[in-house]
Amino acid sequence: MRRIYFILFLISLSLISCKRDIKNIYSNRIEILQDFENITIYRRGKGISIIFHKDSLVNDYLFEENSSLFSKDTLAFINDSLQFDLKGLNKSYLIKKNGVKDYLQYYLRKMSKYKIRSINSNFNKFGITIEFDLIDCQVIYISDVKLITNSQWKEFIDTSHKIDDYWYWRKYDKLE
Repeated sequence: MRRIYFILFLISLSLISCKRDIKNIYSNRIEILQDFENITIYRRGKGISIIFHKDSLVNDYLFEENSSLFSKDTLAFINDSLQFDLKGLNKSYLIKKNGVKDYLQYYLRKMSKYKIRSINSNFNKFGITIEFDLIDCQVIYISDVKLITNSQWKEFIDTSHKIDDYWYWRKYDKLE
């Protein structure tokens, strides 16, 4: 019986943490949307990818985290795949001035501040403007719900908690 209470206690802590993180993102939504518009950032092992989206074109940069105590440089550039000139982005001044690596480091710090594990702007073609993956939950912003054509995303919206007409969230355990 104690085990059941302990599990329920852990679940409730997880939900409280998730709601607090969602509230923090929602409270800062204007800044977050401006910063992460048309960007995807995700980690795979030591690899970190930052992708800039422009219509159906993408610029993908791959970095590897360096955890050496003897190196000041924490990110090493590995590869890129470029389909457009970054001058067309609103953020091109930042990219040009500081380089993509510095830009990525800045946004990794920002993601850490909001407890965001990954950001995905790759679902625009399905009507999802941007998706934020947190530790225990997922938050999405939809600029126009009428644009959602994919049945899986429609089901996601129908089974999610609605924050307002544009923001939705759900715990990961519902995804399974």
